[in-house]
Parts: sequence; C-alpha cells; structure tokens
Amino acid sequence: MRRPDRQDKRVITRHSLVGGRNGYVRNRRTGLIVALCLVGQVGVIVAAGAWVGFRGLAAKHSLETAQSLIGNLQTRVKARDFAGAEADAQVIQKNTSNAVSLTSDPIWRTAELVPALGKNLVVVRELAAVVNSVADGAIDPAVKFASTFDLNSLKPVNGHINLAPLSKAGVIIASADKVIKKAARDTKAIDHADTLPVISQAVDKLDRLLTKAQGITTPVRNALDLLPPMMGADGPRTYIMIFQNLAESTSLGGAASAWTILNVDKGAISLGQQPATGSFPRNLPIPLPLDPSLATLYGENGLQYSNNVTLRPDFPTAAKLAQAFWLRESGVKVDGVLSFDPVALSYLLTATGPVALKSGDSLTSANAVSTLLSAVYAKYKIPKMQDAFFANAAGEVFSALTSSAPDTNKLIAALTRSVTENRLMVWSDHSKEQEVLSKLQLGGILDTDNTKNSQIGVFFNENSASKMSYYLKTTAALASTQCTAPDKPTFTAVVSLHSDLTAATEKALPAYVRSQVYKKPVMSRTQVYVYGPPGTTYTSYSGGGGVLAMSLVGSATDLGRPVAHIAMDLLASQKGTFTVTFTGKAGTYGPLVSRVTPMINPTAVTLSLPGCGATSK
Repeated sequence: MRRPDRQDKRVITRHSLVGGRNGYVRNRRTGLIVALCLVGQVGVIVAAGAWVGFRGLAAKHSLETAQSLIGNLQTRVKARDFAGAEADAQVIQKNTSNAVSLTSDPIWRTAELVPALGKNLVVVRELAAVVNSVADGAIDPAVKFASTFDLNSLKPVNGHINLAPLSKAGVIIASADKVIKKAARDTKAIDHADTLPVISQAVDKLDRLLTKAQGITTPVRNALDLLPPMMGADGPRTYIMIFQNLAESTSLGGAASAWTILNVDKGAISLGQQPATGSFPRNLPIPLPLDPSLATLYGENGLQYSNNVTLRPDFPTAAKLAQAFWLRESGVKVDGVLSFDPVALSYLLTATGPVALKSGDSLTSANAVSTLLSAVYAKYKIPKMQDAFFANAAGEVFSALTSSAPDTNKLIAALTRSVTENRLMVWSDHSKEQEVLSKLQLGGILDTDNTKNSQIGVFFNENSASKMSYYLKTTAALASTQCTAPDKPTFTAVVSLHSDLTAATEKALPAYVRSQVYKKPVMSRTQVYVYGPPGTTYTSYSGGGGVLAMSLVGSATDLGRPVAHIAMDLLASQKGTFTVTFTGKAGTYGPLVSRVTPMINPTAVTLSLPGCGATSK
C-alpha cells in the first residue's frame, strides 16, 4: 500500500512540471516578440539612417553640380552665349530644387533631432533653401532677361536713347539684387559652429559667393535706378560736362579747362553752350562758402578761378563749385556735373572710331592724348584758341557717341575702364540720386571709414602755371603695419616725382607749356597732398633727392583725414622722393588700398602689408 503523501507529492510534482513547460513556452514567445521588436526598431533606425544618408549624398551632389555651373554661367554670360546660359540656369534650378526636396521630408526633419548629427542636417537643409532661393529668384529671371536684352537697343538714334529697356532691366535686376541680399543675410544667420568641416566650409564658401554677387548686382541696380531719371525720364535735365586738362594736373585729374552744357529730355541729348573757363570773371569772390580746411590747404585765391574747381580730391566739392560758378555766370542752376579727361576720351574713340575736327585734325584712340595735351600747344599759341580746340574735340566725340553707331560692347568697356581709373565722375543735385552716387566709385568720393578698406590718397597739383604734367612721372609705395602692430598701426607713403624731360627737350617746348611763373630757371612746381586713412594722425615727413627744392608746407585735416602737404620744384630730368607716415589707433582696418590722381602717365602704385599674407600692386 502506497503512502498518500508520496502519491500527493507525485501529483504535485507532475502538475508542477506541466505548468513549468507551459510557462517556459510563454516566456520564450514573449522574448522572441521583444527581440523581433528590437530588431525591427534597429532596422527602422538603420533604414532611416540609410535613407537620410542616401538623400544627404544626393543633396550634396545636386548642390555641388549647381555650384560648378554657376561659374560656368558667368563665363557664358560674359561671352554672350545666352542659349548656353539659359540651359545652365535650368540645370542649376533643377538641382537646387532637388536639394531642397531631398532635405525637407519628414524623416530628414525627424533626424534633425538626433544629437550631434542633427545640427549638420539642419545646416544642409538651410543651405539648400538659400541656394534654391537664389536660383529661382535671381539667376533664372536674370538670365532669361539677358538672353532677350539687346545692347544695341541702347544705341542712340539721332541723339536719342530709348529709356524703356533700361527701365525694364532695372525692375528685374532690382528684384534679383533683393533676393541675393536676403540670401546673404540668411547665410550669415546659419549657425554652422560644431558642424562637419565639409558643411562648415560650404556655408563659408556660399557666404563669399553671395558677397561677391552683391558686389555685381548692387552697382548695376544702382546704375539702372539712376540712368532713367538722370536721362530726363521724369523731366528735362541740364548738366555741366567738365573736360579736365591732365597736362595741368589737379587732385581729381586736371584743370577744368573746357566746359560743355548738356541738355537732356526723355533720352534726347543735345549740346548747349561751351564756355571757356578763361572767360569767367576772376576778380569776384568764390561763389560758394568753403570748408575752412579747403581754404587752408588749397588757398582761397586759387579757388576764385573756375578752372581750379578740381583742386580738392572730392568730386562733390568740384561739382558744387562748378554749379555755383555757372549759376553766377548764366543764371542757370544745373541738375548735375560730369567730368571727363582726354585719356577717357581715347577709350571712347575705340568705340566710335576716328572723329574729324574743325581744325582738319582726325582724333583717334591712338593720338587723342598727345594731340589734346601736347600738340595743341605747339599749333595754337593763344589760350582761347586752345580752349576752343578742346571744346570742339569734346563736342565732336560726344556727337559721335550720341548720333552715330558706336560699338556697344567697346563703349561699355570704355566707360567701365574710365570709372575704374577715376576718369569719369558724376554728381547730382537731386538728393536721392546723389545718395546712390556717393556709394559708387563713379561719385569720386574718398572712403569715409576703414571698414571695407584702409585708403591712402596721393594727389598732385601742378602749381607753376604750366602744362608740364605731361612730362611728369610718379610712383607711390604704400605700406601698413596693421597686421604686425594692430594696437598702433602705421601707414606710410613713399612718393617719387620725376621730370621726364631733358634740358634740350625743355628748351624746345612752346612758351605756353613752360612755367609762366618760374622762368629763371625754368622749373615745374608740384603741390603734393597725401591723405592718411580716416581716424589716423599725421606723424612724420622726410625728403631727399637731387631736386631744386622740396619741403613740407604743412599738415591739416580735410574730409575727416590727416593731410600732409609737400611742395616739390623740379628742373628737367630731376627726381625727388619723400616719405610721409600716419599713425592709427587700435581698431578694425580693411585691406590697404590707394586713391591717386589719374595722371597722363599713370602713377605706379605698390602696396605692402607685412604679416597680412599679401603684398600687391
């Protein structure tokens, strides 16, 4: 007979075993489900990562393709290959749009929340959006317009320029410029700190590209904003065009020997009076209140003469003086003043071809400078005849520009070069227009601060009543220690003047070319004005060389800058050199640049910036 307790024990044990197997099965199934879930989650993460990675690479490829084509696009536009440019613009637009699509789907946006990785994805998305905005809002419309715009539509016909194409271009370029400016702001706002180098570098590169683009679109926009109203779109305008005589150098170029009055109305341009400044009264007071610094540096007596309005290196000053002289002389208040010189005139003649003068001379791009600044004095002994010759030359070239068919591309190149060399300057009496001009090189104004550039000015004024600047050669070696001594930088100008005349050649010159004041011995006196960067102070002067005389006349402040004034007297073949130093305070200084008088023989300028990684010309 079995014991009940043993039987019970077996029963209990059996039930326990049965229950254990079922529990084991259930636990194994639960673990399998959990494992599958984990694998699934990992799979989703891996898949999402692969998705984001794939789209990231695709977006990178699209952006790089677009970027490479932008450079190609610029080349095509310059070559006027507009069919190719349009094709490139479409590919750029397609790629930037694709990059935006690739970086803006829900999976990408979710991945942006992942620590470390996410910030890189945010920057890529923002970068794609900026580039696409430029492609859609600036590149595409600008290229489409350029492909249909005919430069020949701007050619004058019987003295009339059609302003409609300019107005249309102005609207499109203004829109493109607005888009680029916004894109530049958006790019600067992208926080790309602690991102992958390739991403951070891409943001910096885009920032540079947009800054460069603004340097193109903004001046073009400004020019297109200015041209229609200044060409009489809103009503008649009257201007003085000053023709500077570079044989008698002044800070802005040369003596304002010949003036021409221009009348403009709805694109129609006509010549008015051509007064000779020698006929203006010389015993009257200056017709405009002067800055004390202007009188101190350049003398009130000299500024009584209308041909001396260009003494100060500030075109608004010259223009306002010219306006005041003409108002007193004629009772007419002009709307603005333009200035040109014979070198710029020679550039224009490459577009018009030779021009016949009343004298029987043929003025060409090759002989314009020598004819107007040298030969004329041998041919005409009387100043009034010389002035008439200058006025006729300026008028005939102007007529050729406005009534014939100049080569448009050559004309644009000539005007661009003239502005770049400070040989063409414009001032407007209309405040909104002058506000724009004051920001352009065309305005003829020295930099007012050192934010963009640290500018040193070197200006030459012939002061011996002669035309000897034709034979003057000059150099300016400018240097700055702004990178090696930022707490107290120095700015140095080493300036040389050389009379490129032999004694024999000098004796053969017409009497009117030689000094009317310094005859025994015959010499040329040049007043040199060196303007330091804004905010600096004049420190020192030293001079030497085999010259008749050289001295520091004095120092002053003008146009917010320190100025050193040096006088140098040269006999034939002599050369003199002097050094002027300015000292600045700790602060921000842009790259060193120069502004010099546009001479017949251009001043050879060198720039040295030790420690800045660049030495240039």
